[in-house]
Amino acid sequence: MTDTKTSLVKGVEVRTSDRSVTHTWEVPVRREERDGLTALVFHSGGGIYPIVTIMLSGADRIALIELLGGTYDVDIHH
Repeated sequence: MTDTKTSLVKGVEVRTSDRSVTHTWEVPVRREERDGLTALVFHSGGGIYPIVTIMLSGADRIALIELLGGTYDVDIHH
């Protein structure tokens, strides 16, 4: 695991198949590199809530930036 960065997100909502909803606030999120993919790892730290890991390819990262209203300039970000 290299190039790990950490930040906080305001909150995470987890919905299970039985329609229960759990909210966790001020959740640490780490960015890790795994097998050539970017992983966003959300963890409440309390052990009560699950760890959620989202694996993103390069194209997924660009799509997420655009989905959040940002722009991606391939001449700057290569």
